[in-house]
Amino acid sequence: MESKINKFNYICSIPNFSLRPEKTGEKIMSSTFVIGSEERSEWSIWVYPNGNKEKSKEYVSVYLALLKPDKAKIKHRFSILNDMGEEKNILIVKNVIDLDKENGRGFPKFVKRDFLLDESNGLLVNDKLTILCEGEIVELKSENRENSISYDVFYTNRTDVNHLKYIYTVENFSLRPEKTGEKIISPTFVVGSEERSEWCLHICPNGQDKYSKEYISVYLTLLKPDKAKAKYRFSILNDKKEEKHVKFVTESEDFVKDIGLGFSQFVKKVFLLDRSNSLLFNDKLTIVCEAEIIKLESENPGNIKSYDVLYTSQTDVNNFKYEYTIQNFSLRPEKTGEKIISPTFVVGSEERSEWHLWVYPNGDEEESKEYVSVYLALLKPDKAKIKFGFSILNDNEKKNNTRIAYNIIDQNKEYGWGFTKYVKKNFLLDKSNGLLVNDKLTILCETEIFELISENHEISIPYDVLYTSQTNVNNFKYEYTIQNFSLRPEKTGEKIISPTFVVGSEERSEWCLHICPNGQDEDSKEYISVYLTLLKPDKAKAKYRFSILNDNKEEKNVKFVTESKDFVKDIGLGFSQFVKKVF
Repeated sequence: MESKINKFNYICSIPNFSLRPEKTGEKIMSSTFVIGSEERSEWSIWVYPNGNKEKSKEYVSVYLALLKPDKAKIKHRFSILNDMGEEKNILIVKNVIDLDKENGRGFPKFVKRDFLLDESNGLLVNDKLTILCEGEIVELKSENRENSISYDVFYTNRTDVNHLKYIYTVENFSLRPEKTGEKIISPTFVVGSEERSEWCLHICPNGQDKYSKEYISVYLTLLKPDKAKAKYRFSILNDKKEEKHVKFVTESEDFVKDIGLGFSQFVKKVFLLDRSNSLLFNDKLTIVCEAEIIKLESENPGNIKSYDVLYTSQTDVNNFKYEYTIQNFSLRPEKTGEKIISPTFVVGSEERSEWHLWVYPNGDEEESKEYVSVYLALLKPDKAKIKFGFSILNDNEKKNNTRIAYNIIDQNKEYGWGFTKYVKKNFLLDKSNGLLVNDKLTILCETEIFELISENHEISIPYDVLYTSQTNVNNFKYEYTIQNFSLRPEKTGEKIISPTFVVGSEERSEWCLHICPNGQDEDSKEYISVYLTLLKPDKAKAKYRFSILNDNKEEKNVKFVTESKDFVKDIGLGFSQFVKKVF
C-alpha cells in the first residue's frame, strides 16, 4: 500500500438553487470526477437541498461519495464560494475517516436553508450555489484487483482507438420544460490524454424536430478537436442497473465539431413515461453512451484558432471570417433605426484593422422596417478597400440567405456597408425556415481586405483587446456597450454578460464582464455593479480598472485596484457599488 497522499479540490455549482424540486431525502449528484492515474479513484458530491433526513430537513446536506475503488481513507472539508471567490461556511472533517464504495461522508446540517437563501448573506450568486470540496486521500483499497470500467468515462491507452462509457442522469424527467427542438446538455467529459477529445450529450425530451416530437432524441456531440470518426451506442439504465432499449450504429460515422450524431427517435415518450416499462426510476432517466473513437483530427494542429476571428498572415491582403450570435432574437427590444453592435474584432498584426457588425432587428430606416439590416463597420484605420458577404448559419452550420457585395467597396472609418433589406423578419422568425436555432441568430461575415489607409500613422491602442508579447504579464483593454440601458429588465442580482474576449496567444486566457444594472445584492441595489470574470484557465492573478466612456470618448468614474487580485474561474471580481444608478 503506498503511503503518498493525493490532494484534490473540486467545485460543484448548482444553478437556480432556490427552484430545485428535490424533497427531503432526494439528492443532486455531481458529475463523477477522477483523481490520480496509477492509483485511480472516482468520486462525486451529493447535495440534498432539503436535507437527507427528517432531522435535517431545514438544512442543506452535503456529502463526498466514493464510487471506485471499494474503500478509501480520507480527510476532507466543504465550503461555499461567494461572488468574490471567498470561502464561507467552512466545515472540516479533521480526522482520517474510512469510506466505503457508494457511501458518502459529510455534513447532514451543512448550512441552514433559510440562511443560504437570504440574499443579504451573499452565499448564492444569482441563485447559484457553488460548493468547494477539498480532500486528502490517504489510502485506497480495492477488494477486486481486476481492472474496472470507469463509472463515467473509460479510456484505454492504445493509440489506435479510444473507448468511452458515459452515464448521465436527468432528474425529474417528466417535469422537464424543454419544447420540441430544445435540448438538455450534459457536462463535458474528456477522453484520452495524448490524443485528447471532449464530448457531451444532447437530449431533447420532446424531440429534435416536428418528425420526432413524440420521441426522446439523443445525440453524442464532439466539442474538441474539429473532427472525429467513431461508432457509438445508447441505452437506458433501469433501477436494476440493466441496460434497456439499446440502439447502436454498426459502422463508424464522421463527427464534426459541435454537431451531434445519434437517434432522433430514440424512444417513444409515452412508452418511457409508462411506469410499467420500468425505464424511469423515481422519475430519473439514466442514459448510457458508449463509443469507440477510431480517429481524431484537428484542422489546425499546433496553432490555436482565434475564438471569433480567423485571419491569414498575408501582408498584401487579409481574409477573415467572423461569427456573431444574438440570443433571444425574437425578444430584442430595438426599434427601427436602433442597432445591436457586436464586439470589436481585430484582423492582422503588422497591418492591423478593427471592425464590428451592426445588426438592426427592425431595419435601419422606415423603408426597411419589415427587414433585418446588417452592416460591417470599420473602426480602425481611417479607410479600407474591401469585398464582403453575409450568411446565416443554421443548426447544422450550413450557410443560408447568403448576400455578397461583389465589387470592391471604399470603406471609411465608423461607417458601415451592408444590406438594408438583408432578410425579411417574418421569414426569419418562421421556425419552419430553420434560420433561428433556439431563438438564436448566428450571422457569418466573410471579408477580403485589399487595402488599409491610415491618415494618422501613429500606433494606436486596440479598441477591444490589447496584449503584449511578454510572457509574465498580459495587458488588455476591452470596451462593452449596452444599448437602451434605462430600459434593461434585470432585477437586483441579475446580470448582463458580455461576449467572451481572448487575451494572449501562447499564454491564452478568456474573460467576460458581468454587469448588474440594479446591483448585485440588497446592499448595492441603488448602484450599477461591474465585475471582470475569468473563464479560462482555472486561476489568474491580475490588477484591473473600470471606467465609463462618455460621448467625447473621455473616461469618467474611474475605479481601480492597486494590488493584484486572485481570480478563480467563473467568479467575478470588481465593484458592487461602481456608480449610483440615479447619478
